[in-house]
Amino acid sequence: MRSLIILSFCLSFFFRIESVSVPAFGDSILDSILSQGVLTVGTTGDYIPFSFLNDVYRYQDGYDNFHDVRGIDIELAKSLAYSLGVNIQFVKTTWSSLIEDLHAGMFDIAMSGITKTLLRQKTAFFSSPYLSFGKMAVVRCSDKDKYQSLKDINQGYVTSISNPGGTNADFQREKLDKTIKKIWDDSRTIYSQVANGHADVLVSDSVEVYLHVAMDDRLCKPNINGYFTDQEMGFLMNRDIVWKEYVDLWLHQEVRAGNVTSARMIEHGKFLLQQSKFKSK
Repeated sequence: MRSLIILSFCLSFFFRIESVSVPAFGDSILDSILSQGVLTVGTTGDYIPFSFLNDVYRYQDGYDNFHDVRGIDIELAKSLAYSLGVNIQFVKTTWSSLIEDLHAGMFDIAMSGITKTLLRQKTAFFSSPYLSFGKMAVVRCSDKDKYQSLKDINQGYVTSISNPGGTNADFQREKLDKTIKKIWDDSRTIYSQVANGHADVLVSDSVEVYLHVAMDDRLCKPNINGYFTDQEMGFLMNRDIVWKEYVDLWLHQEVRAGNVTSARMIEHGKFLLQQSKFKSK
């Protein structure tokens, strides 16, 4: 009886593997990129050090003029295009419309410091992770001793702030439900809202928090050890295993070459902030 159960399980597993759809040669996203000679990359342009657009007026002219975007993910996107031997075109997307734009075929891959989540994974593929991080809080340095835990932050007299459509907003809604919740549309200026006293706390990704704390002596990490979450970042693609396998191998080689490290991301972000008119004022 036990042998029959094991055999049944093995057969069902085999047929599930057999049912996985693999594009025929010439039908994958990879083949389309190579045929057209261009890689289209969706990015938000609002998330230092991954994707940052310094000139706000570029947004007003639409996608075709989204040229001046910079960041670690932008450099990696150029490396990916170079590995393919094709040109690159950046396409503006937003955190709220990221999945919708991907499914609409607006770009081949999204590269913008994107957190791997089960919700996104339900309808898309992620690359292998290239960064492990966690959510952490940033407050004014004058208030850093007030907060010793997440419970201290989640109080009715605290004003929390987040950008719409991403995992920061999810965290604010789920974990900071008792706070006075404020939404700020421009992620490039959101830290100045805390620094200038318009909000008390922002919970965001650790690499970004460390960067802004290093660049603005009014901002501090509160006296809370560790991260609130344990997460990873990856590049987002439509469901095409051929394309994903290529991206994963390219990314593996980039990591092995030392081109993807937290230290490099922070240093790159410092440079972008120094050049930016959006740094906290």
